[in-house]
Amino acid sequence: MELALSAINLFLCEGADHGWLRVFDYDRIGNGQSSHPSSTEISVASDAFVAHQVVQALRSGRIGGTAFQRVVLIGHSLGSFTSWQEAGEYHDVDGVILTGIAIPTMQPAYNWR
Repeated sequence: MELALSAINLFLCEGADHGWLRVFDYDRIGNGQSSHPSSTEISVASDAFVAHQVVQALRSGRIGGTAFQRVVLIGHSLGSFTSWQEAGEYHDVDGVILTGIAIPTMQPAYNWR
C-alpha cells in the first residue's frame, strides 16, 4: 500500500521553547492520494499501524530531514479512534488530542485503569 505524505503550515508556536511547530498531515490509506486497497483490508488497527510508522519516521528524520523529539497526534471522528489506538498500542507519542468522538463506544487497545 502506498501512503501519500504532505507537510503543511509551518508557523511560530507560543510554546514553552518558543520554537517552531510543524503540522504534518497525511491521507489515510483508502483516502485522497494514498492507495485504495479493498475496504476489507482497512481497519482502525491498520490505520493505527500506519500512524505508528509515520510517528517513527518523523522521530527518526526520515520525513523532511528533521528528527522530531515530540509528536502529538490530533484526530477528529475516525481519526480520533486511530490516534487513540496508536497511542494505546505503541506508546510512542507525547500526547493525543481527540475531537468528535463518542468515548463510551470505544474499545481502546490500552486499559486506561
